[in-house]
Amino acid sequence: MKYILATALLCTVAWPCCAAQINAGQSSISIEGQIELNDVEAFRAVASRMTGATVNLKSPGGQVGAAIAIGELIRMMGYGTNVKEFCASACALIWLSGHPRYMSSTARIGFHAAYDATNQQATSSGNAVVGAYLSKLGLSYNAIAFMTQAPPKNLTYMTPNDARKFGIEVTVTDRVTGVPQRPGVANTSVQRLAPGKPAAAKVVLYEEDQSNPNGTRFVGSALWHTDELAPAQGQSPKLAVQADIEVPAREMTVKLILRHNDDKSLPASHVIEIRFTLARDFSHGGIVNVPGLLMKEGETTRGVPLNGVAMKVTTNFFIIGLSQIEADKQRNIQMMRERSWIDVPIVYGDGGRAILAIEKSAPGERAFSVLEPPTVEPAR
Repeated sequence: MKYILATALLCTVAWPCCAAQINAGQSSISIEGQIELNDVEAFRAVASRMTGATVNLKSPGGQVGAAIAIGELIRMMGYGTNVKEFCASACALIWLSGHPRYMSSTARIGFHAAYDATNQQATSSGNAVVGAYLSKLGLSYNAIAFMTQAPPKNLTYMTPNDARKFGIEVTVTDRVTGVPQRPGVANTSVQRLAPGKPAAAKVVLYEEDQSNPNGTRFVGSALWHTDELAPAQGQSPKLAVQADIEVPAREMTVKLILRHNDDKSLPASHVIEIRFTLARDFSHGGIVNVPGLLMKEGETTRGVPLNGVAMKVTTNFFIIGLSQIEADKQRNIQMMRERSWIDVPIVYGDGGRAILAIEKSAPGERAFSVLEPPTVEPAR
C-alpha cells in the first residue's frame, strides 16, 4: 500500500538526521539509530537474503513513512521483532509489525502522536495514516488511541501489562541476554520457512476436455524464492522472483522469472519469462502461445489480466513485458502484491487450451514483497 504522508513525518528529539545502521546476523537483523527514508531500501536489500529472522530494534524514531514501509515488509516476510533497551516513536511502529513480538523485562517502548516536523504540531492526517497502519496490523481502536494520545514532545511507554490489556501479543525475554526464544507453538497467522526448506505452493493445471465441461485437473506444486540473476550474458545480476513449478502427472516443469526491466530499449516496467519443459512424447505437441498473465484472488475465481505484451521466443518459451505507462504499472504492481493466485493461459500445438493456476502462498508473498516493497512518498 502506498502511504502519502503530506506533512506527517514523525520525528523524535533533535537527533542529527542520519540513516540507521542495518545489519544482518545468522538469523536476525538489527536496526539502530534514526530511521530515515533510505533505510527502507537498505532493509529490503538485507531482507531479500533471509527467509526468516527476528528484527532487533534500538532507535529513538525517525520518519513515519519509512517506519510503516519497513513494518509492512516485516509483516509480509513473517519476521519477529525484539526490543531489549529503547525503541520509541517510529521505531515502536516497526516493533508492532512483528509476529511474534519480543521485549525485555526492562525495555522502554514509547509512542506519541504523529506531528509535522516543521512546526512540531500534532497532525490529524499523520495520525490517520498511523491509525490505518495499526488497524491493518489487527490492533483495536483502544490500542490505537493509547499509542497516539501523547503529545509530540512526550512519550507513552507500553508495559507488558498494557499489552495484555489491549490484546497485543508480546513475549517478555530475559533482560541480560536479550535473546528472544521463539515459542514452541507454531504461528497460525504467518507461515515461516526454515532456511533451505521452502514450503511448496499449490499449482493446478486445467486442460480443456470435450467430454468434461469442467476440464481435466492435474495438481502440482511451486517453490517460490528470490535470487540474483543476470538478465543477459555479460550483464550484472539483478534481483528476481522465481517459481519452480512441477505438474508430475503431465511430466511438465515450468520456470517463471519476474524481474524489473533495466533495458531502456524495451518499453516495459517488468519482464516475465516463462519456460516450459515437457516430455518428448507430450500428447499436445508443445506449447505455442501464452497470451499473457492474469491475477486472481482464489483458485477458482476469475482472473484479471496484467497490462502488458506477450511474445513467443520459441515453442515452450515466452516473454511478457508489463506496461511501463505509470497508471498501468501501479495497477499491475498492486494486483501482483494483493492477489494470491496467478493464471497462465496456454495454447497447445494441437489447438487445445489450458490454464496453469499458481498459488503465491506465504513464500510467494514474501518474494513479491522483496521485489516490490511498500512505497512511500515523503514530504518535507
